[in-house]
Amino acid sequence: MPQRPTLADRFVIGVDVEKYSARSVRHQVELQRVLDGLLAAAAEEVGLDRGLWARQPGGDGELAVLPADVDLLTVVAEFVRVLDRLLIDHNEDHTGELQVRLRVAMHIDTVTSGALGGGGQALIVLSRLLDCGPVRAALASRKEANLALILSEEVYDKVVLSELAGLRATQFLPVRVELPAKGFRRMAYVHLPGVAGRQIALDDAAPPESPSGEGKSVTNTISGERIDMSGSVFGFNERA
Repeated sequence: MPQRPTLADRFVIGVDVEKYSARSVRHQVELQRVLDGLLAAAAEEVGLDRGLWARQPGGDGELAVLPADVDLLTVVAEFVRVLDRLLIDHNEDHTGELQVRLRVAMHIDTVTSGALGGGGQALIVLSRLLDCGPVRAALASRKEANLALILSEEVYDKVVLSELAGLRATQFLPVRVELPAKGFRRMAYVHLPGVAGRQIALDDAAPPESPSGEGKSVTNTISGERIDMSGSVFGFNERA
C-alpha cells in the first residue's frame, strides 16, 4: 500500500565545509569525521538531540530536518555560538588542511516525505542559501572567521527580530540572493559570529551613507548572483 503523503512546516539546517574539494582524499575523510563530531558536540551541549534529526549527509556537509518541537532560539542562537567556539578551539589546534571553516544555512518551510528522502521547498531553499555567493563571500572576506551563518527571511523575522537570547538585527547583513536561471529570488541575512568592526566587505560594496542606510543604493555582483544592499546594516558585534 502506498505511503500516505505528509506535508508540514519544519526547521531545516545545512552545513558545508569551505574548500572541501581542494583537500586530499585522506584529509576529506578526516574532515568528515571532525565535522560530525563538532556538530554532535555542539548539539549535545545546548540540549539538542541530533539523533532525532532527519539528516542527509553530503560528504562536505549535511542537510537536516529538525523535529517539529525544536526550540528556534536554541538552534539559531545557542547552537551557532557553541559551534563557533568549538571551531575556534579546533582551528587553533590544527593548521592547513585540517582546519574547518563552515557555511551554515537555516530556513523554515514545508517538508514532505519521498522515496529518496525528504522533499519540499524547505530543503530546496536551504540548498540555494547554503551555496549562494553572499555567504561564500562573507566567509572569504574575514580570514579570522570560522563560521558564516545565512538565515532566510522567515527565520530572521521569527527569531532574530524577537531580540531574545542576545540576537539583534545589527548583527546581520541583509542581502538579496538572485539566481535567475533557477527562478530563485530571496532576501536573506548573513552573520559572522565574533567578527569585530562595522563592515563586511563583499567585493566592491560600499557602506551606506548614513547609519540607517537611507539615501544609498548599492548593487554588488558575486559569482553571477546579484546582491542588493540598499539600506543594509553592515555592523557586526564583537564577541563578549
